[in-house]
Amino acid sequence: MKYAVAALLLVVEVSAVHAGLKTFTDRDRFTAAVAVLSTDGFEDTVTAVDVTAAGLDRPGYKLSFTAEKPESSAKLLPTLPKPRAVAGDRDAGLTYDGEYWDFAELTFTFDQPITAFAVDTSPVATNALLIVIETANGPDVIDPLPVGAKEGFLGPFFGVTSSEPITSITFEQGYRKKPKFAFDDVTLGTVRRNE
Repeated sequence: MKYAVAALLLVVEVSAVHAGLKTFTDRDRFTAAVAVLSTDGFEDTVTAVDVTAAGLDRPGYKLSFTAEKPESSAKLLPTLPKPRAVAGDRDAGLTYDGEYWDFAELTFTFDQPITAFAVDTSPVATNALLIVIETANGPDVIDPLPVGAKEGFLGPFFGVTSSEPITSITFEQGYRKKPKFAFDDVTLGTVRRNE
């Protein structure tokens, strides 16, 4: 009985941590739930810029990338390659080219805690993707992909709101097929009070 009560308390505690997250696969629905939006469309990118572990400062956040294999890379590009166009748009964006059997992390660390985050994505296979959302209560992992996303795919939109302030979001790519995808229109915001 003692173990059953402990297990029940553990389940309740884990559910409470995850209860504050809501994911979106539609930008219009996300926008309706969020206030004080700022969007980074990478329009200031005129040449290719590597995103490294040291980080790259962007408006409202720092972007960093690490991978086990040096061939994997994340770059800001002034024009996205055609297969990774985001919502048919090939203007500036962030692209990630992974290698087979690599482990990589692309992290958005926010200058100030936020309660809403979104990106437009290319609907390209992501294979073994985990999304780790860090709040004051610790990490929450979104896996599998949000309801409405095809298995193994992220796109063309991913958004999340939280009842707790978010300090960072990491897209972790695991050891499977060779992933390639792109992000554009990184949106930061706060949840509307009635959400």
